[in-house]
Amino acid sequence: MQKHKKGRRPARVEATIDRITGTTLNLMLKQGADSLSISEICREAAVARPTLYRHFPTLDAVLEGVFLRIKAEFDRGLAEAIGNDPDPARRARILADYLDAHLRSGRTQQLFISNPQFSIALIGRFFDNRAALYREILDPYWDLFEGVTGSRVDREEAARLLNHYYVSLNIQTAVGSPSKDPGGNLLRFIRMLGTLSPTDRECDKPPQAREGK
Repeated sequence: MQKHKKGRRPARVEATIDRITGTTLNLMLKQGADSLSISEICREAAVARPTLYRHFPTLDAVLEGVFLRIKAEFDRGLAEAIGNDPDPARRARILADYLDAHLRSGRTQQLFISNPQFSIALIGRFFDNRAALYREILDPYWDLFEGVTGSRVDREEAARLLNHYYVSLNIQTAVGSPSKDPGGNLLRFIRMLGTLSPTDRECDKPPQAREGK
């Protein structure tokens, strides 16, 4: 019997899930999600309907699996890009270039076009997760930035604003009006976030909140 680590699925299960989500993604890229059916996915992925339902009880669950697949691939690719160039001084550029390449791939936009309501729900669900990832990636850059400038950066808010901006770029591209230089704009935006100090958010609060009342 094949042994596997606790909490991890057996390799054959992972392979089945990968085949289902990969097939679904390819179908979505060709024809969108509106015309997708469980029968078509099963036929194209060469899996039995009971097998698919064992892993994905609904079509929406399959689409969520596609989103998680894209997310996992995104994370692996970003980790690899950072590993290839770990210099903190270049971290903002590496992140901007990677986000640009992912944006140009068009897969996130296609998911949005094929099922906008579902995509928006998923964006909301994983928003904090993405912001936390960007903060982790940029922390060494901000450490260097703060050491040079002597000023503090509101890293949490910077990560959230970056995620908002990147989501907006994806939606802008999906509706047919892409930015002319998304990579350059992302890099300039990240650098601009260095002007965001923790006191900025404090000043935005009502006087009672700032005083702890």
